[in-house]
Amino acid sequence: MTARLVVVTGAGGFVCSQISVELAAAGFDVIAVDRTFDDDAASRLGAIRRVTGTLPEALETLNAARPFAVIHGAAITAGPATLGISAAAHVRTNMDLLTGCLAWARHAGAARFVFLSSTGVFCADDGAGTLTEFSPATARGPYSAAKKAGEIVTQGAADASFATLSLRLGNMFGPREAPRPSRPGLGLVARMIAAAKAEGLIRVETPQARRDWTWLPDIGRALAGLLITFPGDLVDVLHCGSTEVLSDLDLAQAIAAVVPGTRVEVAPGPWPAAKGPMGSAITSALNGFHWTPVRAALAGLLQREGVA
Repeated sequence: MTARLVVVTGAGGFVCSQISVELAAAGFDVIAVDRTFDDDAASRLGAIRRVTGTLPEALETLNAARPFAVIHGAAITAGPATLGISAAAHVRTNMDLLTGCLAWARHAGAARFVFLSSTGVFCADDGAGTLTEFSPATARGPYSAAKKAGEIVTQGAADASFATLSLRLGNMFGPREAPRPSRPGLGLVARMIAAAKAEGLIRVETPQARRDWTWLPDIGRALAGLLITFPGDLVDVLHCGSTEVLSDLDLAQAIAAVVPGTRVEVAPGPWPAAKGPMGSAITSALNGFHWTPVRAALAGLLQREGVA
């Protein structure tokens, strides 16, 4: 086992490319794995080693690697209808990616395995209050099912030499977000910024919705510490992200404040129910992490893009 080697799957995407960059900055030797890396992802990753191909093909080329940790973020988030496949095929694809990666990581001698799960396991029926690791997660659909099943499978794969953890990520925003085939949609922050730039108008459909928001680069920085300390055998699932919560209306107004000339328009009620923000009820290395304040991160992001 190479003490500082981390393999990150799905590293050509918005989230895992940034995680790879931050882990490398923290001193880890990172191998970024994905089916493809577009020009933006390649530019972002810089000198980080990239391995391209389907996940089984890519891992086959890494048979000589002895990673300390594997972070599995490769997943299909686009819906079955968008991809022209059945819900069953969607679930199978995501589960095959996970189980294959788990088996490879254990065979390679990795000491740590992190499965990146999601706030997508929750739905509006799970409550408007803070959702912790102990809250019921009842969201339905193939993506949610694969994440919930993946958490169980990841826990089941652990043994005395192979510590595993499912990390649920909440609402994130960051630099250079763009659609790609496996994730064709943009997050709410990116959509609001795009609307402000293009139309000078942000329309808020659910002004009362309260969401946790995390500056994406913070996720990789937090993971750098978590990989070393790992929370222990009794923790199977951990929420990772800022506890800062903004309503959708607050978020729109924060963006409008730094994009000159932007108006905010609220859709007439009644508004649909929205699930609550995520928070953590478990003590871990994440409790002492300093998360970037949302408004400061937004201002910095827009300044870098030459908007503010």
